[in-house]
Amino acid sequence: MIKDVAGYDLKSLIIGSEGTLGIITEVMVKLVPKPSFSAELLAGFEGSSAAISAALRIIPKTGVYPAAMEFMEGEIIKLVEVLLEHELPMSDCAAQIIVALESFDETRLEKELEVVGEHLLEEGAVDVLVAMTRPESERLWKARRSIRDAIRHRSKDIAAEDVAVPPTRIPELLEGVKKIGEKHGATILGFGHLGDGNMHIDLLRDSMEDDVWAAAKDKIVPEILGLAVKLGGTITGEHGIGYVKRKYLRMFYESPFVNTIATIKKAIDPKGLMNPEKII
Repeated sequence: MIKDVAGYDLKSLIIGSEGTLGIITEVMVKLVPKPSFSAELLAGFEGSSAAISAALRIIPKTGVYPAAMEFMEGEIIKLVEVLLEHELPMSDCAAQIIVALESFDETRLEKELEVVGEHLLEEGAVDVLVAMTRPESERLWKARRSIRDAIRHRSKDIAAEDVAVPPTRIPELLEGVKKIGEKHGATILGFGHLGDGNMHIDLLRDSMEDDVWAAAKDKIVPEILGLAVKLGGTITGEHGIGYVKRKYLRMFYESPFVNTIATIKKAIDPKGLMNPEKII
């Protein structure tokens, strides 16, 4: 069926319920053709704000729509180098972005790479590297996929948050979490997806003793989540509420919203059998 707006969108309600409203037994998906050609640009910048601004201006300035735009702080790149045991391009830069492009037309892709590359240099990129071949792309994405492992390699424990804010407010988020870390004497690192504003904010335990770590999380995590909400965002962009973030729903969201969730849960699952003690 192409269109169906009869009644409430129950499909989306169930999908977004984290298993608390029912069990999905069958799924029908729509597949789209995979573009024949793809490539990535890696750009280094002297500051996070400059990197983010350059990425967010790609569409309005060039008319090119990236398939993905990833952001990484320079400190994180250094940790990835330690984990992978080899140097990475432009690792001395304060920030890096990856811009992925796809197309069914190879000539068009090459032109878009040129246009976006020139744009990034005009926006202040220290350098721009292009990954055209599969091995080049794999090396680039391997470094990106290794970020969380690299952070855990440094710190035996982390508090991994996944807040989301309007993309234009990502610089304020990153600046704010750095100030939170400085205030509490803790290390907080950020990386994530620029296109949708979803940022992974990791609080590192490092050498904290158990009681100090527990107290640090209780103080710092609410401040990070509160900052995201203050900037017009949300406390979770991908991971969901589950059990761990359940207490933060009432802390950061108005009662009518939370009460509506509770009412829906009670109406559909009055005995509380479906994924109990999650979300609400």
